[in-house]
Amino acid sequence: MNTAKAITLLPPPEAAAHFADVAPSTREQEMLRLFEEEGRLHFDLFARLVAQLFQRSDRLARIYCDAYPMIILDEFQDTNADEWALIYQLGRHSRLIALGDPEQRIYEFRGADPRRLGEIVEAFQPGSFDFSGEKPRGRLGRHARPDCQVHRAPGGPGGRGRAFSSSAAQGFRAAHRAQRDVADARSLCRR
Repeated sequence: MNTAKAITLLPPPEAAAHFADVAPSTREQEMLRLFEEEGRLHFDLFARLVAQLFQRSDRLARIYCDAYPMIILDEFQDTNADEWALIYQLGRHSRLIALGDPEQRIYEFRGADPRRLGEIVEAFQPGSFDFSGEKPRGRLGRHARPDCQVHRAPGGPGGRGRAFSSSAAQGFRAAHRAQRDVADARSLCRR
């Protein structure tokens, strides 16, 4: 990792101009060169480098996760491998709520993988709430698509999640828990 220079974020318009003439086959090398030699961090490297940092320093990961004990991941199905590596590191100490619909992947061109939802299930054995048979209603309904799945990872505060089927009563209980988790997250942010 860059240790010699101050790090600055490469703004998207500047990144687009810089990479306009860079061949796709050398794009990765150029992003790393910019970071290592010039201290300019391309957005596409951010998740990878933070994941590496948290993997190297559990103490730093814990400090960050203490500040964010619950993390809500919307559009989880669109995460790439670097973002998944970061999420995995965060999930070791924070509660994750992953919202995703495998049929709504739109970022395959940048590495979204149809197996991503299975990876979070394998890594964290979360409870799974399937809202595909529920009619959207109430506060949660404004934000949830009818085919949305919620995965609560057991890491961090709150312990292990539970799996529920999509029956109306169980769906209501799952939605209530999800609302409570969002309310808990909001109250933590106000502290």
